[in-house]
Amino acid sequence: MKARNTCRSFWYAVVYCYLLLRSASAQLQPGFADPTESVLYCPSPVHLDNDRGTFSTPLYPQKYPSDEHCVWEISVDSSRVVQLKFHTFDLESDDLCGFDRVTVYEGTGALHHKIGTFCGSDVPPLLNSSGNSMTVSFRSDSIGRYGGFSAEYTAVERETANCSEGHYQCSGGACIRFHQRCDGSVDCPDESDERDCGCRPMKRSSACADILGYQQISLPNMFSHHQLSDIDVMLKSVVLGSRNCSHPQLRVFVCAMAAPRCHMSRQQLPCRSFCEEVYDQCKDGWRLPTCEELPDRDCWNVKPTTRHGEDCYHGRGINYRGESNTTVSGARCKRWSEQRSIRPWDYTWANLEENYCRNPAVDLGEFTEPFCVTQNGLEECDIFPCARHDQGCEDPGEPAFGTRKPAKRFYKLGERITFVCHRGYRPVSEHTSAICERTGNNGTRWSKEKPKCEVDSRQKLIDDILSDNMLGHGDKFHPPGEVDIQFRANVQKIVDMDEKKEQIVTSAVVQFSWNDRKVMWNPRSYRPEITELYVDSHEVWTPILTLSGDAHEDSRYQMPRSAVRISSDGRVTWEVNMLVRSSCTLDPFYFPKDTMECDMCWKPSEKEEHIVCSAAGSTDNDTAFLDCNGSSLTETGEWEVDISLQVQDKKGGCLLFHLKRGHVYHFAVVVIPCVVLAMLMIITFMIPIDKGDRISFGVTIILSMVVYLVLITDHLPVKGTLPSLAQWIILSMTMMGFFLMVTAVIMNIHGTDGDLPPRVRTFFLVFLARMLLMGNLFKGLERYRIESRKGSMYKKHGGGRHSYPFTRTEEHKRKIQRAEKNVQPDPAASKTGDAISASLELQKSINDLSFNIEMLRSGIAMIKATDQGPEEDITQHTMLARVLDRMCIVLYVIILAGSVPFILHHR
Repeated sequence: MKARNTCRSFWYAVVYCYLLLRSASAQLQPGFADPTESVLYCPSPVHLDNDRGTFSTPLYPQKYPSDEHCVWEISVDSSRVVQLKFHTFDLESDDLCGFDRVTVYEGTGALHHKIGTFCGSDVPPLLNSSGNSMTVSFRSDSIGRYGGFSAEYTAVERETANCSEGHYQCSGGACIRFHQRCDGSVDCPDESDERDCGCRPMKRSSACADILGYQQISLPNMFSHHQLSDIDVMLKSVVLGSRNCSHPQLRVFVCAMAAPRCHMSRQQLPCRSFCEEVYDQCKDGWRLPTCEELPDRDCWNVKPTTRHGEDCYHGRGINYRGESNTTVSGARCKRWSEQRSIRPWDYTWANLEENYCRNPAVDLGEFTEPFCVTQNGLEECDIFPCARHDQGCEDPGEPAFGTRKPAKRFYKLGERITFVCHRGYRPVSEHTSAICERTGNNGTRWSKEKPKCEVDSRQKLIDDILSDNMLGHGDKFHPPGEVDIQFRANVQKIVDMDEKKEQIVTSAVVQFSWNDRKVMWNPRSYRPEITELYVDSHEVWTPILTLSGDAHEDSRYQMPRSAVRISSDGRVTWEVNMLVRSSCTLDPFYFPKDTMECDMCWKPSEKEEHIVCSAAGSTDNDTAFLDCNGSSLTETGEWEVDISLQVQDKKGGCLLFHLKRGHVYHFAVVVIPCVVLAMLMIITFMIPIDKGDRISFGVTIILSMVVYLVLITDHLPVKGTLPSLAQWIILSMTMMGFFLMVTAVIMNIHGTDGDLPPRVRTFFLVFLARMLLMGNLFKGLERYRIESRKGSMYKKHGGGRHSYPFTRTEEHKRKIQRAEKNVQPDPAASKTGDAISASLELQKSINDLSFNIEMLRSGIAMIKATDQGPEEDITQHTMLARVLDRMCIVLYVIILAGSVPFILHHR
């Protein structure tokens, strides 16, 4: 050991000298300042002679400079000693402190004994001098700069200059870690740490004599006890103050600290891992030094606790040192050096060795038991605690002819275990699981006992009839001879129907049954008697069937996996629930009274296999299944579906679907509106010819017909022939367009002046007008012209046509006056003059009344004539336009009605 340290010191000295020479040569090169001209932060030793003071590295709290050597000489009153305390400490780290370092000496001036040398980032302990002076030396090399330190010194009385807890005070007053005492290496300046290191026997009367596994101890201890009696007093005090501590080895730990084990004059304190485990369970009321003051190596630890020959752990298992390396899942642990979850070098005291289960008391998943690293990360190890009776339940073991899941050595409170019987066995009781629960006396137990497993006759039967001698490389043997496969089916629901793609999706149950002598058995051989059982369709022979008419995108159709029922007489029934998409054939010509035909046929692949009809009630009493003698009728949406079953010459079993469309809805929303639109086209020819609205009205009707045509064709597949309704709509639209063109010609003829040629006039205004029930329009035109001439004569007298009634009134007056003049006085009647005079007066009154009535009638006629506006000037071209208009109406109606039988007949 000393030879290795000497060698390391030699090489560090070589490196140190090389760096110094390199620095000196660099400073003498051109471009570098003379050393005497550089800034000196510590030109001479600093003398400190007050009772209290502070000092620090140059530039503190900034990083200290390179190549610096500072000395502080501290002197106090001769009746006191110097107590030095470092508040912060950050220097270059090195095992031998050969680079940046702080060295503390006894005395000043001519250097005396060295108290200690310190580096790195660990704050040095509290240091006391043996006299009234102390020297602190700081050196930094040319490489690297760190934060430095700040320190405080105090003059204290000699009898009160004690070290901090967990440290040993040398005879000269210096403080070292207690585990450095009697470790074979001199640490005190006066070498007092290696004196009085002899082993002392522990008396049997000591309270720790029967607790510790050793009899040789070394005193004084960490508590400055020199007598065993002091140890007993401390033990009682610590144990009484830690009543809430649940760690079972608290007394062992306290005794190991109070009476350190002595081995060959070497003192061994308890290991830090032992301290961490006890502290984890006894944090409240902790009255012992912190665990950081205990060593990681060359220490004493209790032997691993065992129960039933296996290692167990206390608390969270921080001090577990067993060699278990298997997790609960059965995975093997990896070496700690191969993981990146924690840094093993930060937990050297935790014994993170090899791939053993450990618990370094770090917050990684809040593990409350030893764990390790696997390929899946950190996992709990399969180790049970030492105190099993209050933390959980032990493994109840496997039941006879069975196993349990999960399989662990120890189960925590609340964990469930499930018992499973082996193949061919079944549990006797219904309870196949148990929970770890707490009992009334604070113990633990399983809520249920392990079930018993007995022979499962049903599973034994399955193993017998499906044994390996019936299989060949995974293929099931074909039944001997020819196989008649009875076929039945039941359509549960029509899921979807796409008439545009001509596809139908149905949820169907297809049943195949056949006889197979290979799977026969005697029910009496199995108790209780078993007459039938169900197995997976992949475990027995089933026919290979292909589906024709399948519309799936993946043409490789396979029968779905399902259960197969086997009877003791060898009857095998295979009932398959499936969702089938099949193709159909739609005939849209008679839309909306069209039909669609769909079929699904299952055909065997072997010649020895035949599909036959299943007679009703031949297999079971399920009347929902169809056979070859029956059919079922159902409705889905607008379709009425007739479903039947058929077998095609024993080569295939088919489900046939005959679908009829319900036409009421389409008649109401498509056919009738189209007919109404076609009839509305007649109104176009009834609108006056001189009105331009008739063309816009006709175009609107055509566009409406186009909408209905798109509505019809959007629901039907693309075929070679159009539906009859679509053909009729197209023909109607064509006629509408043609007659609209004719209307435009008629409107041009209507506005033309002049007379027609005699032949044209005779054909259209006489012959064709009579055929169209319009009469002889030529004669009517002549009468109209005579009336027109009378009207012009009236215009000569009254200045206008509407003066005609007044002319007639004046003529009436003249007639009355002529009648009065023509009346001659009768001499024979002179005698009756008075009577005649009265008669004349009465006649005059009547004539006046008639005149007033005529005047009133003439005024009314004038008002009516004024409201009607100018009278139309009727010509031969006007009459021709009317004839052509009437002819268009008749032709449109005849073609519209005659097109229906024509389209239906010429399909």
